[in-house]
Amino acid sequence: MNILKRIGFISIEFIILLVLYVSGVTLSCAIRSDRIDSNGLSYFEAIAEEGDYPIYFFQDEAVKLDNYTDRIMIEKSLINDKQAIVAGQYMGGYYRYWHGYTIFLKALLYIFNVFQLRKVLAISLGIVMILGLLLLYKRFGWAASLAFGATLIEYYTFNTAGSLQFFSCTLLMGVAVIVLCLIEHKNNDTFLYLLFFALGSIINYVDLLTFPLITLTIPLLIVILYDQKEGKALGKSLANSILLSITWASGYALTWIAKWIIAGITLPGDIFGDVFSTALFRMGGSEEYQIDRVQVLISNINHPYILKHFTFLLIVLLIALVAVVLTRKEERKKLLTLIPVAVVMIYPYVWYEFMCGHSCIHHFFTYRAQMGTSFGLYFCILFCISKLIKVNKSRNK
Repeated sequence: MNILKRIGFISIEFIILLVLYVSGVTLSCAIRSDRIDSNGLSYFEAIAEEGDYPIYFFQDEAVKLDNYTDRIMIEKSLINDKQAIVAGQYMGGYYRYWHGYTIFLKALLYIFNVFQLRKVLAISLGIVMILGLLLLYKRFGWAASLAFGATLIEYYTFNTAGSLQFFSCTLLMGVAVIVLCLIEHKNNDTFLYLLFFALGSIINYVDLLTFPLITLTIPLLIVILYDQKEGKALGKSLANSILLSITWASGYALTWIAKWIIAGITLPGDIFGDVFSTALFRMGGSEEYQIDRVQVLISNINHPYILKHFTFLLIVLLIALVAVVLTRKEERKKLLTLIPVAVVMIYPYVWYEFMCGHSCIHHFFTYRAQMGTSFGLYFCILFCISKLIKVNKSRNK
């Protein structure tokens, strides 16, 4: 399809999304909150008893919950104002983000208290991830499904249901996996561009800057699996991956910029100045809070569990690659199809350097941005193993 037509479709999609976004946060602030005050207060009481950053499993910082931010999210969901349009942009002074989760959270708080809500989130996440695993197996076989499952376990994905702010990223990533496995998009690149733009935009709308990158890397790796399956040329696969990454980044950045513009028009004060200074801090720290970019990488990689697994997986991958190189020529050529996977595996470290201020302060959850790296590592290893099994079977015939 002509690139101008594709841009046109994405522009229409963006306008529709913005209308829905503004309507969503406005409606959230317009709906009466007195009926959910008791459930909201129960959440505050539970958080006060648990502490801001409780750890329930394995005594590992990697499973730390973020009740501090959950408290903010509940507060925003309880906002009720006659001037709903202004309130939806101001969000109690936290206007840098869209707070798109509020419309969903407010609806859930009408029905569930804190403990019931956590169970609902856990069950929902479990269903989505299990369905994703089954569909990956059906579409791509055991290697892709096993790689995805191992990644979910490695990053304590089940634990993200215990924190409202972590839940959005993992749920949207899981839904994207399901959509990509269910909808055949061969020779329909426009669908992929619309999907990746929407993923970048939607995660910006509902997330408070946790580990949104997984809504790019995991789905993108699945697209690369399709390219392998369809025998797409290496150059085309790599170019497609880069363009889809740019599309996701455009959706993410434009949605954030749109929020700042709408808030600047709607609200009094120097909105742009505050947003700009905050963005600079998130990306590079400040004079008072100096950021060591090398330390940012170390902080996110150096979780004992993650570091040990990365070291082990890299060693196994090296051995598997050497073993495949020593096999038949036609199997060696297939290793080139892993180059786009390797490129995507680097994305988290580019993100950490770009958002180094945020990634340094909040490394106890930003480390999950490396889920795409682990998924890629697991798949590369299993890919090599499958080729070795194939060669061994052919030799035994």
